Amino acid sequence: MRVKSATQLFSHSVAVVTEHLTARGDLPNECRQLIDFILLVDNLFDSLNVSSLSVQNGKIYKGPIKRNSPHHQLWQKAKEILKTTKYIKKVRFGDKTRLTETIAPSITNLIKTVEGIESLWKLLSRKYGIDAMLTRNFNQDPIENFFGNIRSYGVRNIAPNTVSFEGAFKALMINNYSEPHSSGANSEEDHNERLQSLDFFLKDKNIITPDIPDTNDTIHFNSEICFDQSNEIDAGQSNYVCGWVLKRCFKFIIKGCQHCKQTLFENDMSNDNNSFIYAKEYMNRKWLCYPNKEVESYFKEIHNMTTSFFLKKCTQNRFEEKYCFVSEHAI
Repeated sequence: MRVKSATQLFSHSVAVVTEHLTARGDLPNECRQLIDFILLVDNLFDSLNVSSLSVQNGKIYKGPIKRNSPHHQLWQKAKEILKTTKYIKKVRFGDKTRLTETIAPSITNLIKTVEGIESLWKLLSRKYGIDAMLTRNFNQDPIENFFGNIRSYGVRNIAPNTVSFEGAFKALMINNYSEPHSSGANSEEDHNERLQSLDFFLKDKNIITPDIPDTNDTIHFNSEICFDQSNEIDAGQSNYVCGWVLKRCFKFIIKGCQHCKQTLFENDMSNDNNSFIYAKEYMNRKWLCYPNKEVESYFKEIHNMTTSFFLKKCTQNRFEEKYCFVSEHAI
């Protein structure tokens, strides 16, 4: 059900008409059971859509959230009722059809929304001294419309990478910079005024020149991370990762070679840095791999070289080409 239809159905007007028609006998008496629930949902919608510092049209839950406002009692009552709300669903078991109880995700998410608003009020009132809160400012329509425009940019852009996402964002921002409302969106018009025009992009004197690619592909060791003696805690975690790599190699590359297993793995438990791996073992089951000291030193050098390369190159342009260089050299 669309939100627009839901707000019209669960409204005070529907509850009043239902009460009137059941009293006249035009509707069955069972319809009276819907009145309390409809009023509860209507008040809950009002409390989550507060946009004014004054009470509008006599509806107290459209007023601002304050320390002693009735919204807090409403939220507690709503959570108690929503947590017990279940739906009857028909489930087919072979040739038979049974009715089972199920909880709709929308009810669960509505409870989380109420709990989130309560947490926001506690934070704003206790930590920042806010004495009134308008819940309409916490809606997610703008971000829904934003991601919807990203997905529809270029007809079908449902799985953009970081580059295409950034390009779509820039294009949408420039094309719709002066528009008060997103075309085809369900959000309201934004009457705020922009602080600057797009002219400052053209008149900016601080022109950023692109970085000149570094043609030197020599990888230097980082003195801060290259150390002669491994720290016991770090070495234990490093050996655990090294053991995982060895296990994958033994499964897909070495493929059961016993000579390689005896050469790469530790057999006598003489390496103290493998104590972390031993602690990770489940009781009565030894399934992790224990690298020997020689493999540990190799893995440490690979880790240092890779870390040094990332710290040096990852913020520069053409990072993909430099990363391929590392891969080609089996680092």
